[in-house]
Parts: sequence; C-alpha cells; structure tokens
Amino acid sequence: MAFVFTGALPESELDPINANIVAIPDMAKNAPYYNNVLQLYQAGITVGSDAYGNYLPDQSLTRAESAAILNRLIDPSKRKSFTPLIGKVNVDPKEITINVGESYQLTASPANGIDNGGRVKWETDDTDVVQISEDGTVTALTQGKAVIWPTDLNGEKNGEACSVTTISVKLNAEGISEKAENSIFLIEIYDENDEKVATGSGFFIESSGVAVTNYHVVVDAVSAKAKTTDGKTYDISAMLGYDEKQDIAIIKVNGKGFPALALADSSKVKNGQKIFCMGSPLGLENTISEGIISNTSRIVNKQQYIQISAPISPGSSGGAVLNESCQVIGIASASYSSGQQVNFAVPSNLIGKVSRSEKGTPLVDLFPVVAPARENFYKDNARVPDYSAVTGAKQTDILRKEDAVLRAYKLDEDQVNTYLDFLDEYHFSLVKYEQDDGHIDYYYARGRVVFLICIQEDRDEIAVVYTTE
Repeated sequence: MAFVFTGALPESELDPINANIVAIPDMAKNAPYYNNVLQLYQAGITVGSDAYGNYLPDQSLTRAESAAILNRLIDPSKRKSFTPLIGKVNVDPKEITINVGESYQLTASPANGIDNGGRVKWETDDTDVVQISEDGTVTALTQGKAVIWPTDLNGEKNGEACSVTTISVKLNAEGISEKAENSIFLIEIYDENDEKVATGSGFFIESSGVAVTNYHVVVDAVSAKAKTTDGKTYDISAMLGYDEKQDIAIIKVNGKGFPALALADSSKVKNGQKIFCMGSPLGLENTISEGIISNTSRIVNKQQYIQISAPISPGSSGGAVLNESCQVIGIASASYSSGQQVNFAVPSNLIGKVSRSEKGTPLVDLFPVVAPARENFYKDNARVPDYSAVTGAKQTDILRKEDAVLRAYKLDEDQVNTYLDFLDEYHFSLVKYEQDDGHIDYYYARGRVVFLICIQEDRDEIAVVYTTE
C-alpha cells in the first residue's frame, strides 16, 4: 500500500513536513517498502497508529484509516505535523546475579505509561558471558559480568541497562538431574499407519518449544511426539532446520513455557572434564549417566565428535550431554564398544550453525520416500542398501537364521568406500562402532532401520547383517 501511495505522486508533491521522523519504531530498516512508509510519515500523509508512531505492518488498514490517508494524499493542507513519543521502556530489575547455566526473565514496561506493543529487542556487551533471548530471558554461560539493554527494532537503545553478574557453581549428578530433567524428553516416532516404530531423545533450547535431537532419530518419521517427564505428550509439529552430515535436527514441539537448557561453548571443553548424559535409552525416560571427556575433537566417518566415556545406549541418541553447570556441550549420538565405554557427542557449537526457519516443515512433508533406484536395495528388506548392487561386488556367502540375514563379500577397500559414500549420500547415520581382534563393526541407521556392516580383515571379508521385513 505504501508503495502505491508514494508512487501516485511525484517527489515534488511529497515534501517532508516531519523531518524529525527518521525511523519507524516497529519496522526494521531492511523491511520491504520501509523507505516508502518513512516517506509517507515525513510528508504527513500517515503518522502511525499511536503516540509512538507505530505502523503496525501486520495489521490491515480500516476503511476510515484508508480514507484519511487518501484525503491527505490528495489535499496537502490536510497533512499532519507529528512528533512521535520516544519509545522508552523501563527494565526490571536493573541488577541481577545468577548461576552459570541458570536463566532469569527480564521485563520491559512502557516508561511513560503508553503501551508500545512490547516491541523490544535486547543486546548485550558480552555474548560469551550471557545469552539473551527475544523474550528477555537471560541465561548465564560463563562466570563474569555483562550488561544488557533494550533497543527498538532498528537497534537504537531505548531504556536503562541491567547489570548481570554470573557465578560458576559445579553440580553433582543429583543436582544436574534435578535441574535438567524437565528439559529432556522422550521422542516417539510413528509410521504411516500411526504405529510407534522407534524412540529417541531430545531437549529444549527455547521455552517456545524449539528443541534439538539427532537427525537420524527423526528421519523418515511420518509423525512424532515428545513425552516430557511430567507425563504429558506434545506433537512435534515441524522440522525447523537440520544438518544430515552432522546428524543434527532442530524441531518444534507444540506448546510453550518449556524449561530450556543453555548451550555452552563446546570449543572450550577440556580432556578429563566431567560430563553427564541425560536421555531415554531403550525408552527408559529421564536416565542420567556420568563420565568424562576423553577427547575434545574426534573425527569418525568424516564427522566431528566429542569423545566421551558416559554410556550411550539405543534411545539415548539426541539426548543432552551436559557440563557441571548444566549447560549443553553436545548431543549424544553414537557409541563404540570394545571392553570399555567409548562414545561420541555432536559438539554444541554446531547447533548454532544449522540454518532454520521460523515455521519449519511438517515431518510428513519433509520425509517422503527418499531413495535411489529400487534395485539398489535387498529384496528381503527394501530399506537396506544392497552391497552388490551399489558396489558391483559378488556375494560369496549367505547365512540365514530366523529373520536375520548375513551376506558376505570379498573385502575390497574401494568397494567399501563406495558403499559408505552411498550410505552417507542417502542419510544413513553411524550410530555405533565396535572394534575387536580381526574385525570392525559399523552400525548404521535411518529411521527405524538399523543394520550392521562387519569388516573381517583376518578373513579378507565384509558382511552386511540385517533382519528381513
């Protein structure tokens, strides 16, 4: 509408009479037609919807408002001079002290009693010390001091600042469990027949229901639900963003007011640092295990992980790996078993690198049947890639026991790499890795499908083991 109005008259008919208006309080400067709206304000053709000059771009004009604008557009004598009130806000409190890993809700109220619609943004001078969300929730990240202040949508400071002091407090397993249990949830995966086919874990990172899990937990899901520790069940309505390579999914759980966990800077973790894992292994909700960081950066199958000693079992995938301040340092993801616990977590810093949308995409729309040609899969399980079809290798042996099948092939490094690249291309995720004398086992998953690739170097053989459908 603003574009039409400004285009209806030559520039000479739009002389500014409100040169004091240099910004629209509830429009970002990069918004479509922002300059056209500002030109109408300065020409006195429109002066907004309240004493602050808010434009309310998401609301439709009434007939009376449209008529008034057209009248001023046609008759310059009807145009209005206007000095908008400055949208100052009061911030409460002005000073807070919080423990690392904890959060506090700041409030912003109109400084002169006139409501500006609550359109406030927040800034801080130290993003390493605190995290500030759009709703004014402050989360302490590390020990230190920071200052937080409110701004308008264009980043102009419009209120007094709040001084924040953060204190590092180390928690034991009991304290971590008590603090994090309501932020962790069980994920239930359903197929096209609305039957539950798999479970996993997830955790909230925003009170609005934004949460994190592994990509392999939700891939191929037709629908999914989140079951919290209070026994309530919520629909997982959309995928907001994902990274198949790093095995990260950011999902939206329907609801609000969820207790969220803060994300720590995973680049600052240390070898030997104590950590805790919380999730739902084997569907057992609200399970906590304890361990240390064994290696801060481990590359497995071309993916970056934090190696940890805390146990990870099937169903733990997507759960939170926490430091002693109850901050997320990683996503529980995969395990390696050979006499001792060697497990892996996706670093928390990779979560922030995932592009995400506000509304996201429903799971049923995101995961239609994504597969290459049908002949690339075994006939007795159409979800497991056929090693012969993918690599050209000849099968040397086959063993069947009840519903389990083992197919063996001569070991060839190039063919193995071709098969692993195929799995990577079609979003199969490595969920477990075992090594023993003479053989290496890779467990891969995609949705409810899990199968084993066993490399037996002493026999110069590779086998694919799976169950029939």
